[in-house]
Amino acid sequence: MTTCLQCKKGFAITDHDRTFYVRIGVPEPKLCPACRYQRRIAHRNERTLYRRKCDATGKDIVAIYPQHSPYKVYEQSYWRSDAWDAREYGRDFDFSRPFFEQMQELRIIVPRLSLNSPESENSEYTNQSQRNKDCYMLVSCGDNQHVFYSMWSHYGKDMMDVYMAFESQRCYEVVGVNNSYNVRWSKTCDNCTDCYFCFDCRGCSDCFMSTNLRNKRYIWKNEQLTEAEYKRRFLGINLRSFNATEALKRESCDQWQQAIHRFADQRKCEDSSGDDLFSVENVRDSFHVGKSVDCAYCQDCIEMKDSYDCTEVAIDFELNYEVHGAAAIYGCTVLNLCSSLQFSAYCDSCFNADHLFGCVGIKRAHHCILNKQYTNDEYDRLTQKIIAHMKETREWGEYFPVETSVFCYNETTAQEYFPLSKEEVLPHNWKWQDEMPGTYGKETTSWDAVPDDVCDVRDSICSETFACQKTGKNFRIIKPELEFYRSMGIPIPRLHPDTRHAKRMTVRNPRQLWHRQCMCEKAGHDHVGRCAVEFETTYAPDRPEIIYCEQCYHKEIV
Repeated sequence: MTTCLQCKKGFAITDHDRTFYVRIGVPEPKLCPACRYQRRIAHRNERTLYRRKCDATGKDIVAIYPQHSPYKVYEQSYWRSDAWDAREYGRDFDFSRPFFEQMQELRIIVPRLSLNSPESENSEYTNQSQRNKDCYMLVSCGDNQHVFYSMWSHYGKDMMDVYMAFESQRCYEVVGVNNSYNVRWSKTCDNCTDCYFCFDCRGCSDCFMSTNLRNKRYIWKNEQLTEAEYKRRFLGINLRSFNATEALKRESCDQWQQAIHRFADQRKCEDSSGDDLFSVENVRDSFHVGKSVDCAYCQDCIEMKDSYDCTEVAIDFELNYEVHGAAAIYGCTVLNLCSSLQFSAYCDSCFNADHLFGCVGIKRAHHCILNKQYTNDEYDRLTQKIIAHMKETREWGEYFPVETSVFCYNETTAQEYFPLSKEEVLPHNWKWQDEMPGTYGKETTSWDAVPDDVCDVRDSICSETFACQKTGKNFRIIKPELEFYRSMGIPIPRLHPDTRHAKRMTVRNPRQLWHRQCMCEKAGHDHVGRCAVEFETTYAPDRPEIIYCEQCYHKEIV
């Protein structure tokens, strides 16, 4: 057992881990998997957006950096163009100083990408997303149209406040919904239509506040009804009313807790541990990972092979270590926001390149160190000397320190998964942002002035400023948002979009595993009494849900 240098908790390094570290030539980690994950996402700003000027063109743009930040920030089209070359900022490596110190100096002077949303149309406020049209406030989303305030939505249309939705339409306040239509206030539903306040349903339609259903129709609170009776009861519910839907949400949460919960969402998995895994083999201690083999300690990834400690990576990704925000990467160690990169290390925002070491903003180049161009032989000799130097300074194999992040801690995803107060952040020498964006001064009207029924709400609401009923943070209702609520017959939410996002994150289980035993007490299989199967699960032992192993779950849910 090894003690983490940050949280001081013990963590195991397995024989599989040691084999991987030897293979890629890095020392064993000094931080536990959770602290390593925190360190990576402390470099990721997804949702804190600012209006500012482009430092190259002077245009008014949306960016993940405020105007007063110390960095040059270029709009997307200009940054990606050939109008500038990051090699102009190249410098020699100084063997009398630590690597991270020199790397940070380079990160400060090289212009940075305002945000990342290529091939999108009328979707200015989207980040880490692509090919979206007429969308607003999306993160990690692709190929959507008319989707708002959502995360991990792909091939969706006409949706609001969703998290992890695939090929779905007209959905609202859902978590983990696939191939569905008109599903609202629900979680973990696949191939469903016209379902409300439902949990763990598949192939269902016209179901209301029900759980653990398969291929059912006209189910009301897990009771089978006739079509006529279901429609009669449904007409008695006013889903346009804010007060009515709030009461229904509270009732559904209580019902969901009484449902049977599978120990983990794992589909077509072999020899793997974690949650939200699909089509993986030998993937350990990972979350939201698909189509991957021989990986560990990863989050939000797809199509990986032989990689450890990677977050938000995708497609053609092999033999990498400590990488955040990347695609089409091979044989790399420690990258931040890179794409189409091979045989490189310690790079930030580099694209379509190979054999880079300690580079920032490099595009379509190779054999560069600290952004300076070298010949092939010069590059090989110098990188070996730098790696030896970093081993002496104990930097080699470590991700960029949190204190070198170009963002303040509370601007980043780390604040969502590892929330800290300002008083907890500053002693670490990490940065804090006091002036967060997204407020509009004082509210101009109270919620008492807003009709309970959305049909009675007028267009003038879009010119008003409201206070979030939970945090007091001000926000506005944009016109496309109001049109969505009207078309869906959904009441105006009283919470700030950030607060609604935070609530969706609490619906999702934490990215942490506990060792537990199946809670099934029915006779069957080869046992009588409580099932003896043990597993790793994201449901903590003190939670109230009923947790079953895979076999017991499938025997019960038919």
